[in-house]
Amino acid sequence: MEPTVIALSLQGTSNVPLWVLLLSALAAPVVSVVVTFVALRAGNQREANRLQSEKELKEAEIRREVYRAFALSSSRLGITDKVDPKKAKGRTDVYNGYQEIYLVTTADEVLVAAAELKACILKTRALTAACHDKGMDPAEQDDVQDAFSEIIRLRHEFVSAARKELGLPPIKDATKQVIDKGSLQLAQDLGDTTRPLV
Repeated sequence: MEPTVIALSLQGTSNVPLWVLLLSALAAPVVSVVVTFVALRAGNQREANRLQSEKELKEAEIRREVYRAFALSSSRLGITDKVDPKKAKGRTDVYNGYQEIYLVTTADEVLVAAAELKACILKTRALTAACHDKGMDPAEQDDVQDAFSEIIRLRHEFVSAARKELGLPPIKDATKQVIDKGSLQLAQDLGDTTRPLV
C-alpha cells in the first residue's frame, strides 16, 4: 500500500521534474555548510587580526621602555659623583641601552640619534670625570656646560625620533625647552604617563 502512496504523490507533482525536488532538498545542507565555513573563516580572520594588534602593541611598549631607559642614561653624567666612562661601571648603562635599541628597531632615524647621544654621553662623562680628578667642580666648567647643552639637544632629537617611530605626535617647542627639567617630563615625552621615572 505504501508504494502506491509514493507513486500517487509523485504523480501529483508531475509538472515539477524530479531533479528539481532532489536539488532543493540537497541545497539546504550545502548552503548551511557554506555559511558555516564563511562564518568560521571570518571569525578566524578577526582572531588573527586581534592577535596581530596585540603583538604590535606589545612590541611598541617594549620599544618605548628601551627608548625611555636609554634616554634616562643621559641624566647620569657625573656632576655630583664621578662617573668614569673608562671603567665598566661608567659606561655599561649607555652601551646596554644602545644595544637594546638595535634589538628592537631598524628605524635609521632612531639608530642615528641614539648613536650620537651615546657618543655625547660618554664624552660628557669623560669631561666630568676629568674635572673630578683635577678637584674642579664640573658644573662650573664651560666645556662641561657646552657638553650638557649638546646632550639636551641630542636627547631631544632622540626622543623626537623615538616618538615618530612609535607613532606618537611630535614634541611641541615648549616641551623641548623643559625636557631636561625632570624624569616625569621625559617619560611623558616618550608617551608613558602612567608613572614617574626615578
